[in-house]
Amino acid sequence: MALKGIKPERESFWALTEYVDLNGPHRVKENILYNERDHILLASFWAWSKENRLFPNRDGSVSDVSDFVERAEKELIGILNQEEEKVQRGKDFLKKEEDLKHESFVTAKNSVGVVLRKSTEFVNHLYYDHRDLPQNYIVGFNSDMGKVTVSRAGDEGINCKEFVQSLWGEGAGGREGIAGSPREGGLTFDDALQAYKKLVEKLSQ
Repeated sequence: MALKGIKPERESFWALTEYVDLNGPHRVKENILYNERDHILLASFWAWSKENRLFPNRDGSVSDVSDFVERAEKELIGILNQEEEKVQRGKDFLKKEEDLKHESFVTAKNSVGVVLRKSTEFVNHLYYDHRDLPQNYIVGFNSDMGKVTVSRAGDEGINCKEFVQSLWGEGAGGREGIAGSPREGGLTFDDALQAYKKLVEKLSQ
């Protein structure tokens, strides 16, 4: 939109967007220039994006994404014009995230920054405890899939892939910043609890 000369003017919104791009949405409230209205508008676009995905062709061929980009531009303009239904969509998205943060919380060890969560949904982006204090690691248990996911908030720290493989072998995997138990699942909440305890122990050394 900037290249085309149609980027809407809202300096605070773009500053918040840049901060999230560099630090992750889980750290949005730690921005010293944070304001709730821009967070709601950004969340409205997240909600739209969640339902409107764009993926490359599996065969590697070139895709014409003009229509998608134009729809995204139109959506963003409506959001920044603060159209009522788009603002409400952002509020609903953040409320759902807030509810999930509280519903999935099991326990946390604040001294080392680890939180344990349990849900049927993905929770490894909710780096806060029940008092809204920021945490550095999440051990998330998906009760539907019988899987455990371990993630860290920052670029530095324990290698999550190596950690999960130390627990469940080569079948576990992922990346340094987020990794999970073997794909076939079959784990229980007790497995997640033991992973949480071992991560706390490792960080306490």
